[in-house]
Amino acid sequence: MAGTADKKRRAFNFSQDELEALVQAVEDRNNEIFRNWKEVADSVSVVCGMLRTVESTKKKWSSLASDANIRGVLQRRDQAKTGAGLPEVKPLKLTGGEDRGRHGSSIATGTEVGRDELCEQKSGEVYRSTLSDPESRRVILTLMDSECDIMNLPPAIVIPSPAKKKKHIGLQEELLELEKEKLLVMREKVNIDKERLQLEKDKFEFMKEYLKNRGNNIVDLYEL
Repeated sequence: MAGTADKKRRAFNFSQDELEALVQAVEDRNNEIFRNWKEVADSVSVVCGMLRTVESTKKKWSSLASDANIRGVLQRRDQAKTGAGLPEVKPLKLTGGEDRGRHGSSIATGTEVGRDELCEQKSGEVYRSTLSDPESRRVILTLMDSECDIMNLPPAIVIPSPAKKKKHIGLQEELLELEKEKLLVMREKVNIDKERLQLEKDKFEFMKEYLKNRGNNIVDLYEL
């Protein structure tokens, strides 16, 4: 009874056979993948006789790489238990027989892998495993791109601390004072230029009156 209850409770989880059927169905429908998801869902449903909707099948395909990571960890764990013998967990293979369990290496070794690096790693492995089938590579990379787009979250908003904010305001006030002083210097320079121009005008008027009193004009002066 307990076993039956557990089986019913796990009925909504995709089995290994269903995952294999999903991968095979996608590869068999390269060009029609985006408009024939209904056929893909039906192919998966036939395996266990349970109806899989288009939405659930597409969602499972988009997360298949993550599932492969988990299976890679479970596979190595079982190999360690059995002395590196045959694992209890069947490795999940994608196109070209490429073992997607290798994606779980970062989890096993504790190495942190960024989102961009993970997406590049997936794309590189798909490229190597589908060199003889460009169309298959295009379809799978398109699906992976949609997965990586979901993983890319907006950057966090950084709120400065009160001390940094106060320091920033102080620097802005100092810059404002410097600009004010620069403006005063420029105004003084303009005033000096005005005074110099006025002196030139006064000098010109003086010379004109001087020449007029002597019965000459400016033109005669230049002709001399």
